Amino acid sequence: MTDERDERRGFPRWAQGEKARVIIGDDAWDGTVTDVSATGLLVAVPGTFEPGAVVDVEMTDMPPFRAEVQRSEAGSVALRFLDGPHYVFR
Repeated sequence: MTDERDERRGFPRWAQGEKARVIIGDDAWDGTVTDVSATGLLVAVPGTFEPGAVVDVEMTDMPPFRAEVQRSEAGSVALRFLDGPHYVFR
């Protein structure tokens, strides 16, 4: 089911609930995926991240992937897939 926001974004969105680990260097934060689209995901995670930072993301039942921080607020980080959606959604 699509709504007006899906049409504006150009890609459908799926709410998740999957556990995710966001990793920068030797630091890792555990969180929960709250939204996924063909271009990226939103993770509820403690802390804030610098926009433009490249992170590694680990999730259950899929290989790790790289993403770029698009925006970050206390409690969540929006990430853009760098490996492309074909890598994540196979």
